[in-house]
Amino acid sequence: MDEHSFLSYTEDGYPIFKHQALDYFLYLGAFRYGMFMHHTSHTQNATNKTKVAAFPLRYRVQDVKLQQETLRLALNNCLFSVHVESYTHSQEIDDLYDLYYQHSKYDRIHNLRWLLMDIGNIVFNTKVVKIYHEKQLIGAGIFDEGKSSIAGITNIVHPNYTKYALGKYIMLQKYIYAGEQDMLYYYPGYFMPEYPIFNYKLFIDKAATEVYLFVLKKWIPYLQFEELWQSYATQLILLAGDESIF
Repeated sequence: MDEHSFLSYTEDGYPIFKHQALDYFLYLGAFRYGMFMHHTSHTQNATNKTKVAAFPLRYRVQDVKLQQETLRLALNNCLFSVHVESYTHSQEIDDLYDLYYQHSKYDRIHNLRWLLMDIGNIVFNTKVVKIYHEKQLIGAGIFDEGKSSIAGITNIVHPNYTKYALGKYIMLQKYIYAGEQDMLYYYPGYFMPEYPIFNYKLFIDKAATEVYLFVLKKWIPYLQFEELWQSYATQLILLAGDESIF
């Protein structure tokens, strides 16, 4: 079965990545890139502009066993309210993103509209987890939903709430939503073994996490990948595939 079995197109000719179409491309190790799906085996180090190996991650939702750290995080943040809804672009989210961008230490797209592009949910079925402290929006996690999987796009957090680890908390809420919807997989994005800042994407449960190897065109357990990386990191980087946009 190939991509044409799932894809339909907008009037402007853009492929529509909803339902099984999103599931299919996520399975191939691709993630959203504006209005398209894209996969790459490398990203750029923001400091010295060198290439850094990147590997797609996914959680087997039904196999996750929450760790003590995760349960403590949920307890510490119980004063906040959580809402999941279809994504609608708003001034409230724009203002939060502007604050987040201004205080970020890393390269990020300066405008949320440029990051998403499909703000009308024509190409993707996009949803958002909103975290409120009383009436103030302090966190937002944007994700796309398919038939049996969800894929994280970005997490936005208020700089005054860093001690609450809201990035992780939003990830946890996306996982909870995936479980409530009986999803099979939650794709949190790329993992970069040489770039420890992205290790937080593994915090939910490493034993239920899988890594996509482009060289093998298959998903393997993260714990197996960890062993391979320790012994064959150079080979895994050299054998990684090229960029593709769908």
